[in-house]
Amino acid sequence: MSFESHESDYTTRAAQLKKDLRQAKTADLSPDAREALLAKIQKGIDDGSASIKGMETKLASVTGESRQRLQTRLESYKKDIASIKQDQKLAQAAAANDEQRRGALFDGQTASVAAPLLSTSADQRARMTGNTQALTQSTNQLATSLQVINDTRNMAGDIMQDLSRQGTVIRGAHNRLNQADDNIGKATNILGHMKRRVMTNKLILAFIIIVLLAAIGLIVYFKWVDDSKSNGAAPAAKRLLL
Repeated sequence: MSFESHESDYTTRAAQLKKDLRQAKTADLSPDAREALLAKIQKGIDDGSASIKGMETKLASVTGESRQRLQTRLESYKKDIASIKQDQKLAQAAAANDEQRRGALFDGQTASVAAPLLSTSADQRARMTGNTQALTQSTNQLATSLQVINDTRNMAGDIMQDLSRQGTVIRGAHNRLNQADDNIGKATNILGHMKRRVMTNKLILAFIIIVLLAAIGLIVYFKWVDDSKSNGAAPAAKRLLL
């Protein structure tokens, strides 16, 4: 069973125990009924104590912030079961007083005067004790509720801080992505310019090569023409001299 399962079992038993204790403090129960009710209360206290031990066992394996929160709840349950045990003792004492009063009445000791006084006194003490214990239990429950609220508030604060940090990280990542996109765009533009310059340089180089080839061709051509003319004029001059 988990911590929460033991906790649910305990709260259910504790509510029934408090109800039975209030009933045990009334004076309209027969001795047998009161004895049976006290035995039921004792069993409920034993079961409640077992549930608390189960919570302690499960708490030993819990770590982190949850451990502190569960530890606070466990301490409140320990105080609650201690209060219930105190109520049990008072109920047993009231039952013993009632038995003594009944025995005194049956023995004939001050039957006409002492019995109403004893009954009234016992009822008043039981009511006062019940009211005091109810007030104490209400105070403990209120303190437990406030602690749970504070724990919940602290958890909510931690969650909000985590969300804020995650939002900051996400915004930073988004900005970095935008910057990367800008850098990629700039790199693309630079590569385009470089590509155009390379093409321009190639065209210029090709034009220079063509011009050089044309110039070489012209030089070769004119040289060949001059050589041809020189070779043709020499025989004619030789014939004139002869």
